[in-house]
Amino acid sequence: MVWSVVVAKLPAVGFAFTNEQLFWLAALPGLSGATLRVVYAFMPAVFGGRLWTTLDNMVVLVPAVGMGFAVQDPASPYWNFLALALLCGLGGGNFASSMANISFFFPKPRRATRWPSTRGWAISV
Repeated sequence: MVWSVVVAKLPAVGFAFTNEQLFWLAALPGLSGATLRVVYAFMPAVFGGRLWTTLDNMVVLVPAVGMGFAVQDPASPYWNFLALALLCGLGGGNFASSMANISFFFPKPRRATRWPSTRGWAISV
């Protein structure tokens, strides 16, 4: 989400990218995240759920910090933004792998019961 907003605002802050280049910058995180989801599905079993979540959350810092540096200089090359766009897909793969792993931390007696929510009652599965 953050990357899409950054890409939309790049021309306003002085980056001279074409519409096609901006399209690819916005599309690559979704493509890389969808691809990494396949790989990430097996990682909690390989590394263990908690260790994998810790490692993957540290890896997500790389595109966040890189984005902070790249947007400060309008002379930053396009390939730098492409690499950051691909790395931003790590967040999507991270979310997918954590959702497959999170049910193990939910208390077993409370699974498939009704939980109060702000909009009424929600069913957790």
